[in-house]
Amino acid sequence: MALNIAAVAFYFCLAPTLALADTAFKVQVKPKGEYEEAAKPPPLASGSKSKHCYRLIEGQRYPLCRVYVNNLNHFCEDAALRCDFKVHPDFRKDLGRPDWEDVDPKKHLNLIAQWARAYFHVPEECKGDCEEVRREKNWQEFKVKLDAAINAGRVHLQRAMVDLNYDKKEEVVYRLGDRQCIADHRDTFMPGQSPKLMVVEDLGERLAIDYAQTLNQKGSDIVLLQGRAHLYRGNLYEGLSGPGIGRYAANAGAVCEVEYIR
Repeated sequence: MALNIAAVAFYFCLAPTLALADTAFKVQVKPKGEYEEAAKPPPLASGSKSKHCYRLIEGQRYPLCRVYVNNLNHFCEDAALRCDFKVHPDFRKDLGRPDWEDVDPKKHLNLIAQWARAYFHVPEECKGDCEEVRREKNWQEFKVKLDAAINAGRVHLQRAMVDLNYDKKEEVVYRLGDRQCIADHRDTFMPGQSPKLMVVEDLGERLAIDYAQTLNQKGSDIVLLQGRAHLYRGNLYEGLSGPGIGRYAANAGAVCEVEYIR
């Protein structure tokens, strides 16, 4: 299925101004090439408080993976790093995040409902009407928590533009999370505790279902390695590229894999 999608995550190539549900927005990114071509990573800053709590176990051949792990080592005490990727000033030349724009979750409940119906577990033997009923039940149960979180001001829905599948066209990506997200925060309305990414088709709000599995497994944020978008969830993964999008990308290994050693 050919998808003319829009994503809300990074700043890559000439983003057109889009009039979406809330307001027009524009994000621009200048691509700088592949991570293989990155310059030699800088040393840790003099006087740095880094304690080397992370080590790189996959991606040593890529200079930018070394930049990535050096950056993480500046945030050893930051429990919320699992929720929002952060870039230390020493590494802003090579690392970045999208300019996420906050949007009103109440105006995007249809998109969140589509995501919830696709995300939550349905037994393999549950087919046809059974599957449809179960998915609706999952959404209604999640909506109770979601509504309470919205009323408490905790729902954080963001939107950005990024070329997430490397086709030189930007996708619109939404990012749903809890404003109170921390590393071991159990009292959150979000399943799995960390934020979730959603890509929509065209300029509407139809969830790009082919991408959902990969995003649910590998994406709580987006990291730009010299302008090239990667999915972030502790490790860094390639974006939504390759044949058979969902299966292929979901099974692909990390480009930069790290281990917490403390």
